[in-house]
Amino acid sequence: MVYLATAGEHQLMPISSISKSLGSPKAYTAKILQLLAAKNIVASIKGNGGGYFIEKKMLAKIFLSDIVEAIDGDSIYTACGLGLKECSNSNPCPLHEHFKKIRTDLRLMCEKLQSKN
Repeated sequence: MVYLATAGEHQLMPISSISKSLGSPKAYTAKILQLLAAKNIVASIKGNGGGYFIEKKMLAKIFLSDIVEAIDGDSIYTACGLGLKECSNSNPCPLHEHFKKIRTDLRLMCEKLQSKN
């Protein structure tokens, strides 16, 4: 997102350029960008010479929470800190109460962090 946002308005960036610049596998980069495009966070043009870009009007409307949700859903805010499936308020893991605060703080931070135009 930062890479696309700093590229400039309607600067069409092919997946190959993005993945190379970020040192990220092309297939992984493509999957992430597809998820972001499906949520209208980035825009894309398909076909030969196509790529991804962020519309300037969207920059001021994008929050970090939008990006996190598009890629990972809300599990980062709800899942167990130890990765246990059976962890809950009624059946807490040893970290449950501590991690509960961290998840809440993380959600609040992500909902406040907004891209700037």
